[in-house]
Amino acid sequence: MSLRRSVAAATAAVLAGGVLVVAPLSAAVAGEPSTAGLTAWYKLDETSGTVAVDSSGNGHDGAVEGAATWNAGEGFTFSGGAAGSGNSIRLPDNLIAGHESITVSLDVWVDPALTGNHFVYNLGNTAVGSPQSGTGYLFTTTTPYRTGLTDAAWSHEAGNIVNKGSNLAKGGWKHLTFTQEGTIGTLYEDGVQVAQTTTMTVTPDDIGAGITTRNYIGRSAYDADGSFRGVVRDFRLYNRALSATEVRDLAYAVACDGHLDRHDRQGPGDRNEDFHRHRAGGRRRRAAGSGGGPSARRPRRRRRAGQPDPARDG
Repeated sequence: MSLRRSVAAATAAVLAGGVLVVAPLSAAVAGEPSTAGLTAWYKLDETSGTVAVDSSGNGHDGAVEGAATWNAGEGFTFSGGAAGSGNSIRLPDNLIAGHESITVSLDVWVDPALTGNHFVYNLGNTAVGSPQSGTGYLFTTTTPYRTGLTDAAWSHEAGNIVNKGSNLAKGGWKHLTFTQEGTIGTLYEDGVQVAQTTTMTVTPDDIGAGITTRNYIGRSAYDADGSFRGVVRDFRLYNRALSATEVRDLAYAVACDGHLDRHDRQGPGDRNEDFHRHRAGGRRRRAAGSGGGPSARRPRRRRRAGQPDPARDG
């Protein structure tokens, strides 16, 4: 049984004294996400300004480059664009120095209009594809969904890629996690392992010998690549590999924070069966003038007219 279906099954509705009561989720389903080894945590819940605050307590604030398109406190919207022309969030230099192991975790909504080569994030340095040059990077892309490292350019990615083998679904929220410890790299989608390799030879601290000056959310290591188009929220970086249970707990907690809790109990009951449908969307009513983009609106927060809603995200 998948995490999403398990969560849905655990959310029991009981009738008590003629009142519909939603029973709390069992503690056995998921625990609190771990903060041990947390290097940086970008909630991306700002509503204005050009600073992406690091909530880890380590002071690794990021800086918006280009348009500061905050999604009403529920993530940052990346515009995309050819040759890295879109907006992005620049993270501090040398952010992964000393990381022999790593976890990168984030919630992402991929715009259906996204095409071409792109990185959702890049932790590393600038690279050139032809003739190849560079000192390495760690990245995730969505076509197909894969994460990898190199200590040079793309030819050194061989053996250091974890690949699901299929594209990440567009137009719906997904929680992505990559972990590496030694030669083992593991890829997760919504808290469930989807790929693993045991052949990794590059570790994060090999990248640039610890010196990294092109750390971005929304931009590739390659200037020729397009920028990411979509929305990212809750981006976390750890200096260790989270366990499978910790990854599940984190994916669940982020989903609850942005999606599961805001179940539209007064609308059609089309999200009761499966946690996946909680994440992908299910709220059918839309405000006049709202766009086709995502909304990770939390409970009890009223959406402004014209603000996007995930009615057809999934």
